[in-house]
Amino acid sequence: MAMAGGVEFARVSAFTDDPFGGNPAAVCILSSEREDSWLQRVAKEFNLSETAFLVDQSRDELAEEAEYNLRWFTPKVEVDLCGHATLAAAHTLFMNHVQKTSIVFHTRSGALKARKVTGYGDAEQNPPSSLKAQGLLELDFPLALATPCSSPETTRVSNSLGISSVVWCGKTDLGDYLVELESSEQVMEIVPNFDAMLDFPGRGGVIVTSQAPSESADDFVSRFFCPKSGILEDPVTGSAHCTLGPYWAEKLEKNSVRGYQGLERGGRVLVTVDKANGRAHLQGSAVITMAGVLLVDA
Repeated sequence: MAMAGGVEFARVSAFTDDPFGGNPAAVCILSSEREDSWLQRVAKEFNLSETAFLVDQSRDELAEEAEYNLRWFTPKVEVDLCGHATLAAAHTLFMNHVQKTSIVFHTRSGALKARKVTGYGDAEQNPPSSLKAQGLLELDFPLALATPCSSPETTRVSNSLGISSVVWCGKTDLGDYLVELESSEQVMEIVPNFDAMLDFPGRGGVIVTSQAPSESADDFVSRFFCPKSGILEDPVTGSAHCTLGPYWAEKLEKNSVRGYQGLERGGRVLVTVDKANGRAHLQGSAVITMAGVLLVDA
């Protein structure tokens, strides 16, 4: 697929088996590391919530795992962690470049692993040429636990969401808020004040969640807002589920929970919590919807 002087790319819908659902990310496979300014300009050109940049670091063909450097950029800034773009990157590599069953990504958040779940890439069920998800992939991410906010901070967050009360409000070390509301209807009806969120400290993202309706197969629903990173609302956020997973697993007394996130482009994430080791195992599907060559190489 690559051309001389060009960069191979794919556009991938993550955490969904619907080509027009989930969270879209761009994935660029580089031959070597590039300057930050170039990476940022490319991410701005793709104009998706995140663009992933990969550089092959595999040295031993006999090793059980492939290794890649991975960086994530929004149209505005580089970020420390991005779940859906990692899933998109893993799916792109497994479909076109990597025959092994797992990949280690070296990132600003440390080593992150992606692996094929049983049935991924079954040629009879999911022909590689089709616009079908190839099965589930699993990401091994660090937990991001939330601790309770003070009353003034809770009020400030509530006001930014246009609501008078919340069930619970907490904050992670990444600087994201987790807000539980009474019902899924409340979650879906939220109209945030993005200007107010721009004044939040840290990353300042806001995860809004509630338990799913009793008739649903999901355990919880959520939405995620992060205007400080240039993302008003993210359709499906893997990193947010590193907070949502342990929160709902403890509340519902389960080891594994399934969440649905988003409005127009929704998606699902299955989270298995390994609290003893501080890890969240996120499972989801992905679909490549576009592929080509980026000709701007300078």
